[in-house]
Amino acid sequence: EVPIVKNKNDSLNLIVWIGKFNSNKRPEMFIKLANKFTHQNIKFVMMGGYKKNSSNLSLLRKIKDTENCIFLGRIPFDKSNSLLSKASLYINTSLNEGFPNTFIQSWLRQTPVISMGVDPDQLIVKNDIGFVCNSFDDLFNKICFLTENPSSLKHMSERAAVFSQNRF
Repeated sequence: EVPIVKNKNDSLNLIVWIGKFNSNKRPEMFIKLANKFTHQNIKFVMMGGYKKNSSNLSLLRKIKDTENCIFLGRIPFDKSNSLLSKASLYINTSLNEGFPNTFIQSWLRQTPVISMGVDPDQLIVKNDIGFVCNSFDDLFNKICFLTENPSSLKHMSERAAVFSQNRF
């Protein structure tokens, strides 16, 4: 049984991305997003695996050059759950996926999901537990909206908790 996070911070202060560094997962979008919010007190955290190639090493350099973004590498499942419990949002930038386990992990920890197109059975939209975005600009605008409307973030967090407890 997963405990509901009580009194989760209502302000947008931690955004998480989990995945492998590959073209389908599009980690560069998350780094670009972090760069757009360097003027705000929002931390962007990435975790996952990567192959040592020139493209991925370039991404790692970009992360190092982005003051509000860190890369943790591969971390144990329980630590990813702990981080998701503290997160304001989970971002999925994948082009396509089945049903990501990270969505369930996030919702069970009262963390809404913003996805760049992946929305299995339209669960995100139908249940108001995050946003589905069609473009980078849409993603950026949704996060701006949530920074300016903490009550909407809190509402989605509460909905994610109720949805996940009832569904999973």
